Amino acid sequence: MKLNYKKLVMLVGITLVSSRLHMLFAKHVTVKSEKRFDRALDNNKFAVVMLFEEDKQMRKDREYKNKVNELKRMFKGASKLNTYRKGDVEFVAVNVKKKNLQDVADNFGVTQLPTFLLFKNGVPVRGGVKGVVQLNGFISEKQLQEFIDKYLLESIEENIKEIAERRREAREYYYYNRPYYSGYYGYPYWGYYGSPYWGWGHHGYYGRRYYGGFGFGFGW
Repeated sequence: MKLNYKKLVMLVGITLVSSRLHMLFAKHVTVKSEKRFDRALDNNKFAVVMLFEEDKQMRKDREYKNKVNELKRMFKGASKLNTYRKGDVEFVAVNVKKKNLQDVADNFGVTQLPTFLLFKNGVPVRGGVKGVVQLNGFISEKQLQEFIDKYLLESIEENIKEIAERRREAREYYYYNRPYYSGYYGYPYWGYYGSPYWGWGHHGYYGRRYYGGFGFGFGW
């Protein structure tokens, strides 16, 4: 298969930009189907799952409604914490009262709501003989953070280092391989550090225009 050099370098550049943008925004989603729930677990190295229940009848209870709303705000706020943003942690909210999400709690042995679960590589985190680790109740952000850090912080920090290293390698590849399309004073660029440069000279200077011949080469 013929390698399209320009497209490859462009792809690396896009990857660099997207990785930067990815770190700026928290990863938080409220799923509406079991399929979407499974995809959230499969597509992320780490996931924090909040199982709660809320339906039309429950929302008539103002006190309960306020408690659930506060819990949702807390959960979304936790997803914005710097370590979790950088560590590629997805925060997934699941209302088990939704028709196609009612089996999620049973699948993980959850008997009390709200409950928080942790996942690594799509698999629920377990705590020895206790089975799947859980945190129950209308908790605070601090309690949730302590729960996550107890079981996942070390792995999250390792992932942050791996992401930074991959981004550094991609950045180096991009900067040493990106093409230059303009010549300088009528002369084409030649290779530099093993990277091909090419271009037509076209920069004007004090009203003059330079026309360089096309050049291509590899540096050494």
